[in-house]
Amino acid sequence: MNLPLKLSSEMIAILMIGEGALALTQPSRHVGLWNAGPQPWRAFCTFFEARPTLTMALGAASIALGFWLASGLRREEEDVYDHLGAEAHVPSTAWEDFDAVVH
Repeated sequence: MNLPLKLSSEMIAILMIGEGALALTQPSRHVGLWNAGPQPWRAFCTFFEARPTLTMALGAASIALGFWLASGLRREEEDVYDHLGAEAHVPSTAWEDFDAVVH
């Protein structure tokens, strides 16, 4: 997976976690805020607004799915430096620098 796709996936995970946290902690307020617009959308929102326990369960699932999505994403050195060629210098990561100082 290339770096832009990883970053996009990370952003989706962040949005899922945040939306899930709002649905879990403030279900009626959260869904009620979105209850505007075309009638099919309002009916959809009203359904969930009337069922806060279901909204909370879906919020918890959204948080779990967001963390699962984010947990599989890793930045590989080749993501950043693959366009520079094999002879490009790859600097150490901050953690490698920290380990060198500590040890």
